[in-house]
Amino acid sequence: MFNFLKKSKDYNIYAPVDGFCKDISECKDMTFAKKMIGDGVMIIPNDNIITSPCNGTVKMVFPTKHAFGIISDDGQEVMVHVGLETVNLNGECFEKLVEVNQKVKAGSPVIKCDLKRIEAEGYDTSVIVVLVGRNEVHNKHTDIDVKTKDLIIER
Repeated sequence: MFNFLKKSKDYNIYAPVDGFCKDISECKDMTFAKKMIGDGVMIIPNDNIITSPCNGTVKMVFPTKHAFGIISDDGQEVMVHVGLETVNLNGECFEKLVEVNQKVKAGSPVIKCDLKRIEAEGYDTSVIVVLVGRNEVHNKHTDIDVKTKDLIIER
């Protein structure tokens, strides 16, 4: 009775940055393109603030600040990787805006980056969103322009 009053939990994945969303299989990095880590999407960004793609807890920020991991409220590990081979920048161009074990909501700022400088250094700026361990994700919203917090993966 009154089940319609219960608010369903939101386990969807949202755009962590404004840009153009493509399928992960189009990524130039074969580890991502072949879904060796998991399935997901990539976004060609046009904003310097990278946000959480879901509600959850920050579990890791790489020392080089180019990638982070979140455990969603339902236990799904989600990795966000900013740029390709940007680990080689050794943290230059990136600023961490959160702490490990911090609770975040979809759209909470996590990393600030200098896209122009990353590009000037010769790196691809694609933002990769991976559902770690998931190789079959249904209902991806790709080949579209997205804004931060737009739905990109329905779960």
